[in-house]
Amino acid sequence: MASAFAWIGQIVEWLGQFFPRWLVVENTHGGVKTIGSFFRRGSKIVAVGPGLVWFWPATTRLEIFPTCFQTDNLPSQTIETSDGTSVVVGGMISYRVADVARLLTELHSPVMAIRTVALPAIHRTTCRMEWEELKREQRAGTLNTKLRNSVRGTLRELGVEVESLELTDMTKAKALRLIQSTQNDMEA
Repeated sequence: MASAFAWIGQIVEWLGQFFPRWLVVENTHGGVKTIGSFFRRGSKIVAVGPGLVWFWPATTRLEIFPTCFQTDNLPSQTIETSDGTSVVVGGMISYRVADVARLLTELHSPVMAIRTVALPAIHRTTCRMEWEELKREQRAGTLNTKLRNSVRGTLRELGVEVESLELTDMTKAKALRLIQSTQNDMEA
């Protein structure tokens, strides 16, 4: 019996698209309203800040994203320093979203894009140094400044202000090479 009246729920849901709705955007978030129209081509993009936001669901798509201070733990990667030492380094990036409209309209996955910029910057910066130089700069704090400066420009163009990019892990790596034995080696 419930499935017989399911079409009524679908009609009510469809009609609800033509009534305005509101959403409260938290102080730690911002967003973008993409407003389309039945009568013109393209869409209009409007940045929204914290507070009450009104929109028409039939013609507007609303996307909300955190703009406050955020951190992201970057996965460890193995690099080779300029003197041939294998090193495992892991990092952390801290940032704020300065231009939420730019971030949400130019990127499909903002968090993944930030990681994609930060990881190669760590690799690029650390592999140019020798192991002893890398340790010395890590202790002095100058390595973190170099890392931050290497991503700041790229992420600023995407609407992100980088607070810091630093290494959380740094240790020499020993590479083990496993060789699979063949049947003949096992028989011998």
